[in-house]
Amino acid sequence: MASYDIYLDAIFIAKLKKMDPIFKNWVKKMLKQLMENPFLGKPLGSHWFREKKFEKFRMYYFIHENRCLVYFFNISEKKDQQKVINAARLFATQFNSYIR
Repeated sequence: MASYDIYLDAIFIAKLKKMDPIFKNWVKKMLKQLMENPFLGKPLGSHWFREKKFEKFRMYYFIHENRCLVYFFNISEKKDQQKVINAARLFATQFNSYIR
């Protein structure tokens, strides 16, 4: 399997900066793992939209197989999970158009 490029959205970066060091270290490890296999996360309605969770937090990402890239766009707590998923589904079409 090819190595995937990782891209972090500004929202993702801003939220990550506010997190504690334990979560930040976990994210570093996950990003390295997901570069090799981005399909490790839980699918959210399709194989290219996924999440990885750590305790009460989730990080959300899109996978573009043709371009070998993974785009991390948000972090939320469980309580906000559905809001983020709904917004991401609206954004998915724009994301695919932009990548092309």
